[in-house]
Amino acid sequence: MTDKSIERSGNNNKDHKQELSNVPELRFPGFKGEWISFKLSEVADVRDGTHDSPKYIEKGFPLITSKNLLQNGNINFDNVNYISEKDYMKINKRSEVSNGDILFGMIGTIGNPVLVKSNKKFAIKNVALIKEEKNLKNSYLIHYLNSNKISKQFYKYHAGGTQKFIALGLIRNLIINTPNINEQKKIADFLSAIDKKIKLMEKKYHHYNHFKKYLLQNFFNDNYSCNGFKKLFGESELIKLGELANIQTGNKDLKDKKEDGKYPFFVRSEKIERIDSYSFDGEAILIPGDGKIGEIYHYINGKFDYHQRVYKISNFENVMGKYLYYYLEENFLREAKRNTAKATVDSLRLSTITNMKIKLPDITVQNKIVDILSLTDKKIYSLQKGITLNKEFKRSLLSKMFC
Repeated sequence: MTDKSIERSGNNNKDHKQELSNVPELRFPGFKGEWISFKLSEVADVRDGTHDSPKYIEKGFPLITSKNLLQNGNINFDNVNYISEKDYMKINKRSEVSNGDILFGMIGTIGNPVLVKSNKKFAIKNVALIKEEKNLKNSYLIHYLNSNKISKQFYKYHAGGTQKFIALGLIRNLIINTPNINEQKKIADFLSAIDKKIKLMEKKYHHYNHFKKYLLQNFFNDNYSCNGFKKLFGESELIKLGELANIQTGNKDLKDKKEDGKYPFFVRSEKIERIDSYSFDGEAILIPGDGKIGEIYHYINGKFDYHQRVYKISNFENVMGKYLYYYLEENFLREAKRNTAKATVDSLRLSTITNMKIKLPDITVQNKIVDILSLTDKKIYSLQKGITLNKEFKRSLLSKMFC
């Protein structure tokens, strides 16, 4: 099913659209008439978990709180507290969670609705529990709860203030615009198919990231190298980075950035700003001199400018720029610690970088390594772009398929 299966409501009849005010902008063919507005408590059983603090034990039943409800619709069981069977039974007398229920965060993390898809036994604290009744499908409701129709209601209630707590009464009074069951199922199936596609792409994205990390470790880290990769390297020598490239900092500050600037402007964060000037044109690696040392690396080949506390590594000799970029991605922080003799690195001196030892195989091996890692990067980038586009597509649908 694609978005071509959906049609705009009332496009050919403006008078009819004005009469039917409770109609979504996008609608599947074959469905007509206004949707009906209900308070959530009128079409669903809405409860909440315990607000008490039971005694935690080392092993037992998981106690799920708002912080365990993730934005991707999953429950995180990795960081939970455990309670006894007695406390579990006491809590579940009024709020037992079953397969098909919806959980909704009430304190700290507000929202992040989760549709339960297992029979795993756990109890809930400071979490709303929504049980399905016959006129409203939870498979439809989970998407409605993620739409801006709900966030607008919360925003109005809090008058724009920061939300740290949502009362159960407010959740029960949420207005849910509801079509008939057949249309609910159609909407739920369509949006769930998009979610499934996004989750599959996210799974592949994480797989390729782990695979890249595995390659980096085996190519560049002796502690991980296996015989196959050692054969690929052959004999390699250690050369100081300062002998392989020119290293210097920029002369610009954040005040020099321009929102719609013509050129990339590398600063001390992952975000690449824009600027109207450029001070270098060519292949380079950019690394911040303080802040998130060992976490941020940029590679570019073109015109750009860079911050006064960002190091530019360029004018490479006897080393491929992309090879050096990948090598530093795996080894930079370790080498920085070795050169500074500190447990952590909060700032970098030029001498720290120039004295770093780089493992340098011959150019043929460098080429092979760059080819393999570049292909992996292209796959990662493609998946990341696909995830972003599909999430944007779904957000657009959520704003137009509900009223």
